[in-house]
Amino acid sequence: ILALFLLAILFTGCSQNPKALSLDNANAFLYETTRENATLTQKDAELFQEFCPIFVIEQKDKLYNRIGEPKIKRGPQNKLEAFVDPAFHTIYVQKRDFFTQKGQYTNLIYRVHFEKVPYGLRPFQITAGKNVGFLVIITLNEEKHPVLITSVHTCGCYISMIPTNYTPPDFFPPDWKDTPKVRYGERYPAMIHYPCPLQDNVHPVFFLRHATHRVSDIYVERAALIEKQYPTVGMTMVPMQSLDDLPIQGEDKTLSFYYQDLSKGFVRNSLKPFEFLFISWWAFDPNVGNDKKYAPSSELRKQFYTSLNPAYWRESDLWNFPIAAKFWGWEL
Repeated sequence: ILALFLLAILFTGCSQNPKALSLDNANAFLYETTRENATLTQKDAELFQEFCPIFVIEQKDKLYNRIGEPKIKRGPQNKLEAFVDPAFHTIYVQKRDFFTQKGQYTNLIYRVHFEKVPYGLRPFQITAGKNVGFLVIITLNEEKHPVLITSVHTCGCYISMIPTNYTPPDFFPPDWKDTPKVRYGERYPAMIHYPCPLQDNVHPVFFLRHATHRVSDIYVERAALIEKQYPTVGMTMVPMQSLDDLPIQGEDKTLSFYYQDLSKGFVRNSLKPFEFLFISWWAFDPNVGNDKKYAPSSELRKQFYTSLNPAYWRESDLWNFPIAAKFWGWEL
């Protein structure tokens, strides 16, 4: 009875009506530059810039609401540890091409990290922990039109796949309706509308909540208009693989942002004690909620599953994108 009572409290946030954002004290994080030594071709860099998401985040005065930069330092007892520095604002990018029977696609993958989800009882934050991350995946067709917008936290939680006005009719789930969807206590648009034809400097804008960094809305807008509405912060674009080779502060050595031992692929120092306490026992995963690398299962202790049901871990592995998309109802 006690366990059921606790679970009811913990998941109230996933069933309540969505609350309006408070944007009077928000920042907008936009692409500003590409790091000079970035190993990106000019063509790829331009493609990443064209579709780069904008993040509008509540309560800019809280450092944990600022997109940061993962770093490595020596901590207590001289142990190496990872942290996210909110003084620097970095967006990591990766491109993956894939084929299905319907055609060729390109996934533009964007990753950002925050210092933490703070601990608290009112409201209670079950996802509290350090070094938390967020992924946006823009799926392009052969004509470089966006056909699917995916967002997910780097623990594999709170996944959302939203079509665009460029998505072909045969991609949609059979029961899809053109009405806003309530997912995990937040309201998402049924479809994301891009200009037709596509225009320069138009980007998907993700509105993120204070502390939890949960998505509360998404729409496409001109960057110039966002810059007029909110104080802006520039993000530096860096290749995703640089997270495997971070400089150790004050040393000439480097270390991966991810563990390489028995916890292979998990973000260093990204423990989620409340998720371990309340979810791991019925999800059959002691690492549930821990942020991880977006990578094939061979590089991970546990694949990048997006369904808590162990029976569907393989089908919902987001690295196998067309299979995961089909699991969630989308026929690419």
